[in-house]
Formats: sequence, structure tokens, C-alpha cells
Amino acid sequence: MTTTITQTNTHWHGIRLVMMGVFLFSLQDLVIKQVSSGYPVHQIVFIRSGVALLLLLLLAWLRGEWRLLYTRRLSYHIVRGFMMLISYTTYYLAIAALPLAETVALYFVSPLLVTLLSV
Repeated sequence: MTTTITQTNTHWHGIRLVMMGVFLFSLQDLVIKQVSSGYPVHQIVFIRSGVALLLLLLLAWLRGEWRLLYTRRLSYHIVRGFMMLISYTTYYLAIAALPLAETVALYFVSPLLVTLLSV
């Protein structure tokens, strides 16, 4: 019985985390849409990434898990970081140019396009 209760609590906790994540991503898109008319997109990407890095470092420090930031494949992370830079920049440019609803709808269609193009 304890296993079932623990699994149920874990599932509900996971559901709450997903809902919070979706809400925060939506809020982020709204903020990007509002500030993109007054700031260059590259500056927005820089600030967003800098804040994320500071929060990651703070979390690692609070939990005492600095070793988790070590990697043996630094080149892979550099390439992935560059691809994320391009991804964020193009997505934020789309948010600035298109209505927010259309941008998000196109973003959510991307898994279907990847599946279609990979067949």
C-alpha cells in the first residue's frame, strides 16, 4: 500500500511540475512579446540565458552538487549551446514578428513536421 501512495504522490508532484513549467514558458513568451518591441532580440536572448545560468549555478551551490556540472564531452555541450542560441534567437524573432498565438501554434506543430520529414 505504501508503494501505491508514494507512486501517486510522485505522479501528482510530476503533474504539478509540468503545469508550472508550461505556465512559466507561456509567461516567458508573453514577456518576450512585450519587450521585443523595445529591445534587440540578441539582448533578450543574452539576458534570458544569463539569468538561467545564474539560477543553475545557485541551485548547484545550494544543493552542493557542483560535480554534476563536470563533463567529459565539452565539445558536445558547446555545439549544443550554439544550437540552442540559434534556436532561441530565431524563436524570439518569430515572437517579435508574428502574433503570439500563431508563433506558439507553429512551435507546437514542429514535432509533426520533424516526423513527416524523417519518413
